[in-house]
Amino acid sequence: MADRAGRPGLPRRNILAIRSNQGLGLASQTERDHPLCQRVPLPIIDPTAAAYLSAFSEHLLPVFLVLGLAARFAAFGLLFMTVVIEIFVYSGAWPTHGVWATCFFLLIARGPGEISIDHLIARHFRLAHGRRR
Repeated sequence: MADRAGRPGLPRRNILAIRSNQGLGLASQTERDHPLCQRVPLPIIDPTAAAYLSAFSEHLLPVFLVLGLAARFAAFGLLFMTVVIEIFVYSGAWPTHGVWATCFFLLIARGPGEISIDHLIARHFRLAHGRRR
């Protein structure tokens, strides 16, 4: 299915109808069967809370990684989210998720490096406490 501009996916008006009127039967059967509209059963957390948490994490944690601020925490959060997505959502996308996981493991193990806010904070505290590296 394509929108008026020929882009793949659902037309914008239908996506809004599905999001705001889920369960009311206002979207056609074809639109409800679209992979983007499928509800994924989550065993532990409410799907609405999971959606807000993942959207917040997907936008905030990469910014932390780029800045090098709490980089190990951000990498762990993104690794956790990648594992959850691999298990519950896109189980066939393991080659892509494997590359991402490898990068996150590297950041967790080695840290963000010398050009990062974490490094500046650590250097400041080392100098403040009289320890030199």
